[in-house]
Amino acid sequence: MKRAFWVIVHRWAGLSIALFLIVAGVTGAVLPFFHDLERLTAPHFNVAEPPTRDAPPIDPLTLITEVERRHPDAQVTFFEAAPHEGMTQTISVQPRDEKKPIAFDQVAVDPYTGVERGTRLWGDLTSDASNLLPFIYRLHYQLALGPIAQFIFGIAALVWTIDCFVGFYLTLPARRAGVRSWGKSWRVRWNSGSYKRNFDLHRAGGLWMWPLLFVFAWSAVAFNLPQVYAPVTKLLFGGAIPYADEAEPGPPGTKPMDWRAARDHGRALMAQQADKHGFTVQREAWMFYNSANQHYAYAVRSSRDIGDEDSGATAITFSATSGKLAQLMMPTGQYAGNTVTTWLYALHMATVGGLPYRIFVSILGLLVTGLSVTGIIIWMRKRSSRLLSRKYGANRLSPRTPAKAS
Repeated sequence: MKRAFWVIVHRWAGLSIALFLIVAGVTGAVLPFFHDLERLTAPHFNVAEPPTRDAPPIDPLTLITEVERRHPDAQVTFFEAAPHEGMTQTISVQPRDEKKPIAFDQVAVDPYTGVERGTRLWGDLTSDASNLLPFIYRLHYQLALGPIAQFIFGIAALVWTIDCFVGFYLTLPARRAGVRSWGKSWRVRWNSGSYKRNFDLHRAGGLWMWPLLFVFAWSAVAFNLPQVYAPVTKLLFGGAIPYADEAEPGPPGTKPMDWRAARDHGRALMAQQADKHGFTVQREAWMFYNSANQHYAYAVRSSRDIGDEDSGATAITFSATSGKLAQLMMPTGQYAGNTVTTWLYALHMATVGGLPYRIFVSILGLLVTGLSVTGIIIWMRKRSSRLLSRKYGANRLSPRTPAKAS
């Protein structure tokens, strides 16, 4: 295919996803510091300092019991085994009965005193001012408009992924120009006119950032369009995708084990799996309950995890009724596909590399926005030139144009 065809593809692909990339870039510059900013913007909901230096936190299961006692229509679905340092214990809930909706899905509790700090509907800016950062998070991956927008965002991420390769191809020199001329694509003509400078910023910026642009584009597909990401990853690398829901539901009317029994059972199962697969459990991370098919997920941080010490993604799922193990999911060392996915998630979420990488991801978010803006400017300039050219050409060829007097 001719180069002109791919220029058109790149132009319209970029224009079609420009809004998504601008929003994702600006919000993505904020999210690497999500927890730090939550403490500043909503301290009443997030900050919880120990009363004394060595004060131990209350057992999360005790806090869960108290939350369900205070809110009898709410059922706990998720909690972290230990809150982030200096922050509250945030517990996720859902209606116990679908016919009796509740106005919140998160409860914040002081992990040292058990005092409830507040409730909120996560990401709903109209319900509580503490939702500013969760709202920005929702903007980042679904424009804060729900699952349909998330699917559209996934399509945009897929277009972005493909366009990464198209854009890279367009930086390559024509066959007759020679490889040496490719060096010009990496440079910015700062002292040239505004059009050339803007064009160079778009082209060179895309080249210098290309590896991470691809990582962020393809990982966005993983987050928002798993029906595309999962089969492609399995085809290329093999293995299951992390956190697949494979536990079988129990018989109708079977009462599931409670949280305490589930934690004890999860600990025993995880110890068996650690011994069997040769990894070390470092600490508990979180638990999740899926009431739809009555299964628990129990996660720890292990020697197979990567990234920040606060995270933990070595998980098992098991039946809440029979206790039968459904699946072990290790972030690395189990399946190549899982390992690739773990690294994509960690790079996208800035959970590796510490503070320097978080700062870099923030800057990258702004640069992604800049690429979209410079692309729009290039299109507007060229469109304006084409329109003027057509108008000028039409005036010259029009039979109504009077002949110039001699």
